[in-house]
Amino acid sequence: MELDSRVYAAFIRSRANNADKALRQFESFEIFEEEAGITDLIADLLHLAEAHGFEADSIMRSAEMHYHCDGGAGHEPDDVAENQAAMWHAAQTSACLRASTGQSTSCSTTA
Repeated sequence: MELDSRVYAAFIRSRANNADKALRQFESFEIFEEEAGITDLIADLLHLAEAHGFEADSIMRSAEMHYHCDGGAGHEPDDVAENQAAMWHAAQTSACLRASTGQSTSCSTTA
């Protein structure tokens, strides 16, 4: 499956925007420089994972693998990431179709 690079870029921007929203919410309670805030948020998420019975090191390895599969750090996105992006695009298109028929008020084709 060949995915349009614009669709894939919008998918990645959407995921980054979601992370940015989480960081902004987190920073509303703490005063941090952005890099320190991201680091502290990741550490807190690892504490949350452990509290739910997951192994933090395993979570970090899995997260790094996901990041690379999504094309992070200059890697080529893999088929799984491209399929996720295609599903995201289909969901966005469906939301826009529902909005255009008055069935929904939420429609965003860009991240």
